[in-house]
Amino acid sequence: EIFVTYDTHFENYMETAEGKKLPVPHCIKGTDGWSLNDEIAQAVDKKGFTPVGKITFGSVDLPEIIKKAAGGEEFTIELIGLCTDICVVSNALILKANFPEMTIAVDSACCAGVTPEKHNAALDVMESCQKFEQHVNGALIFIDTELSFDCTNKFGLLAPISSSFAFLFLL
Repeated sequence: EIFVTYDTHFENYMETAEGKKLPVPHCIKGTDGWSLNDEIAQAVDKKGFTPVGKITFGSVDLPEIIKKAAGGEEFTIELIGLCTDICVVSNALILKANFPEMTIAVDSACCAGVTPEKHNAALDVMESCQKFEQHVNGALIFIDTELSFDCTNKFGLLAPISSSFAFLFLL
């Protein structure tokens, strides 16, 4: 099962707490920057997905959605996407706090941070929180982005990715 989270902001973004500290309007609902990249949209449409809006770095709704989807079964989660040091780490820590005994992984080769140093720092934080494992077959989450990167054939989803999104593939 795939869940797609959308970093969702509105026209008043620059007036929000985030907008004042990160003064770069992005992911404004209804704009191209909020929509999925066409290639990604086609790939997830073929597999089916559930959209999940979020108005901040991490999705507070995602754990409950995953819990319902899992139906009491054990699962693993793998996160990939952008930015490692903002949305990926935020969602990883939210998920780990909600599912402390589940395997939650980040494929660092399919993530990118604002800078390489911040990417590595976020990976260190996640590892410190006993969250980081590599290449776990299980859930797949692409975290929000307006940037582009290549992650070849990850679970059958090909990039480049250039949009605002996140995916969760739950096995």
